[in-house]
Amino acid sequence: MANIVLDYVSRQASDANLSILGTTSSPTLLATAQGTLQEARRTAGYPERYSGSELLFGGPDPLAYAVHASDTMRQQPLQGNILLGHLGIEGLWIAEVAANDMSLGATTDKPIPTQIGGTSDPSAAALMHLALDHSVVGEEVFAAGAYLGHASHLGSLATQDLTRIVVILSVVVGVIMTTLGYWS
Repeated sequence: MANIVLDYVSRQASDANLSILGTTSSPTLLATAQGTLQEARRTAGYPERYSGSELLFGGPDPLAYAVHASDTMRQQPLQGNILLGHLGIEGLWIAEVAANDMSLGATTDKPIPTQIGGTSDPSAAALMHLALDHSVVGEEVFAAGAYLGHASHLGSLATQDLTRIVVILSVVVGVIMTTLGYWS
């Protein structure tokens, strides 16, 4: 889910010749994300803009990642912040640090960047919703690719919805048939 959003954002930023700074807690996702960003830069006609240092690994531990991401955001001027993935309460910490640092721009003439995000962890979703300007809630986290126009994700969502309907109808028919005595 996060790589699909990164793909979309990196293509838009590359087309506008803007820089990107990203962090991850997954070394596997880091390698994939670097390839995604490099391809976006190449496709947009700015292959020289890819340095390999735009995406950073913050550590596999959630707290270590939160500290790294927060520190990275403090060191770089931000135009926006996207938090997406399986974030626990550390997601709230990252969002709050970004919100506090970004609100300092209100005392200067700098515009305050927007924060968008969501988590697949239900216990942290409500907390992150409070700290973000725009939050992605529940299944919307997994449907991000479909929102961004990826045809494969539209098909996947349609298949999931159809499967839910079939399962619900099967349960209802089973209950009705059991109630009427067709099954013991």
